[in-house]
Amino acid sequence: MRHLLGRPIEDLTNRAVAVTDLFGPHAADLRERLREAPSWDARFAMIEAFVVPRVLGHTTLPAGVRCAWERLLGSGGRVAIGDLVDDTGWSQKHLITRFRHEIGLPPKLFARVLGFSRAIQAIRGGTARGLGDLAVQCGYHERHLWSFGTYSHAVPGEPSLFVEVRYDAGAAAVVWLTRAFGFVPGLQVAGDDGRVVHAELQLGDSVLMVNEAVAAPGHDRQAQHVYVAEPDAHHAGAVRAGATVVQPLADTPYGARGYCALDPEGFLWGFSTYRPTLV
Repeated sequence: MRHLLGRPIEDLTNRAVAVTDLFGPHAADLRERLREAPSWDARFAMIEAFVVPRVLGHTTLPAGVRCAWERLLGSGGRVAIGDLVDDTGWSQKHLITRFRHEIGLPPKLFARVLGFSRAIQAIRGGTARGLGDLAVQCGYHERHLWSFGTYSHAVPGEPSLFVEVRYDAGAAAVVWLTRAFGFVPGLQVAGDDGRVVHAELQLGDSVLMVNEAVAAPGHDRQAQHVYVAEPDAHHAGAVRAGATVVQPLADTPYGARGYCALDPEGFLWGFSTYRPTLV
């Protein structure tokens, strides 16, 4: 990629850069021609004609970086940094610097991305018989499954969308829902007056949240709760899109951070870092 872009990848990491800043006015011309092309085959041919000369016109990766790259790809990320140091003959510091310069990520982080990619492929392809088997296949028995939260903001088997319903008599509702509909009681938090502040009922891999809290403006009987890993960025995007915020972005007493907003037709949505626990 550095050969294509003409600069170290690390200079572009986590940045949004206009294509004309990378390739100059030729990129603007290519964009217009792609828009006017009669078919996808024609578009791909234009892109290939634009990219290939830029890649072939540069030298290949340094031998040490290529060696580390191939070892990491071949092992799916399951190779120790010490082994890469031995293979390349470079010091660890020099290897990390050169690898980041050419690839855009240090070797260890690149290995974690490869492991995450293998896990996603195993899930989609159905080759893993369960999370335990997945952990063995992808090396997660050797390290925590943190990569799922880091790269996808979710962990396999954990939903992100939950329904919240508000009852006049929350405690009675929990008992009735359990008896009538087969929900399994989970976390229950009562206020000083005995009213249900928050209760979680599980059915399969889904969680229903029940409370008797004072309703926010909008649909006062039901709301949708969504887990988000980055509530500040999510809140900013919702505001830009015109959502009506009815509960400002804030930290909660139970350690989460989030906000509530109404959509254009008045339905209430809550977004926060809180995720109900499956039992």
